[in-house]
Amino acid sequence: MNREISKIVEQVLNRILQSVKPVKNLVQFFVNLTTSKQSKTPTLKKTSQKLSSAIQIKKVDHKQQTLIPLFFEKPSDPVIQSHPTIITVDSECISQLEPGIVIDANVLMRWEDFDGKYSLPDITKHGHDIIKKLQNKPIYVPDTIEEEFRGKRCPRNRREIIRDAEKTGTPRNFNNTLAELLKKLGVDIYYVEIQNSSELHRKANECLTKFSKVGLHKPDDMYLALACVTKSDLLTLDCPLMESSKKAGVKSINFHLFLDKIMKKSPMTIIVEERKKLHQQHKKSVPVILFGNQNSFKPGILKEWGRLEIPTMRGRKK
Repeated sequence: MNREISKIVEQVLNRILQSVKPVKNLVQFFVNLTTSKQSKTPTLKKTSQKLSSAIQIKKVDHKQQTLIPLFFEKPSDPVIQSHPTIITVDSECISQLEPGIVIDANVLMRWEDFDGKYSLPDITKHGHDIIKKLQNKPIYVPDTIEEEFRGKRCPRNRREIIRDAEKTGTPRNFNNTLAELLKKLGVDIYYVEIQNSSELHRKANECLTKFSKVGLHKPDDMYLALACVTKSDLLTLDCPLMESSKKAGVKSINFHLFLDKIMKKSPMTIIVEERKKLHQQHKKSVPVILFGNQNSFKPGILKEWGRLEIPTMRGRKK
């Protein structure tokens, strides 16, 4: 009796092993197939940057982050994805980039300013909505923005923003702002080394020659050149850059109006309204100052821009 049971058990085990063997071979086939495909995936050349330790530099193609689940896994098992990171793009690989969104320094500075400070709405809370409205296109941060941050300060208070006065707050921090942008958007960000690209410098000089009459200036000519070469859109607050983009056949997105559609009333809109009220109080005929840099408001570019003169407390008796 025991022998018969042993034979039956042995037969059952043999059948199980025979049925498992083809499955194992099939699994190995798919593993080899996915491995060979990943090894052939072209990668952009990356170089290390002296960025903050808060920012992780990734040296492999972002398309390799997703691990493909094998067919034998449970349907409920989620696809494992790595965290979003900064991908450094060497100047030689710029031409390989797909169309995306090029942001300028003004946009990144507003990201630093309007994160809930000064009793103004927090634009960083809308990171996912921003990416969705940008149609999930790649985000390109030119390395020239880091230079524009150097030596500049954040507003000390809301009053300095409204008056468009000299900023006397804490020094601007490019690394922390970029890390915060990465965290809130929740997608990979491409840190593009445009300064070392001879191709972009040639294109920038061409743009500067053509569009300096409408106010294009350095380093905005490099942002426009990057958008032209990669066929990307420009996200900016600079009026002359928008006008130059239009003439160059590049789509520009006004960050102020863009945020209004997401937030209903962006911090920029609130500041503009408060500037108008302040103007009315002092009965000065002064146009509203937008969010460009000083070179954006040269006479002849727009209409002559006056500046708001507000009486100070100096010389007054307490």
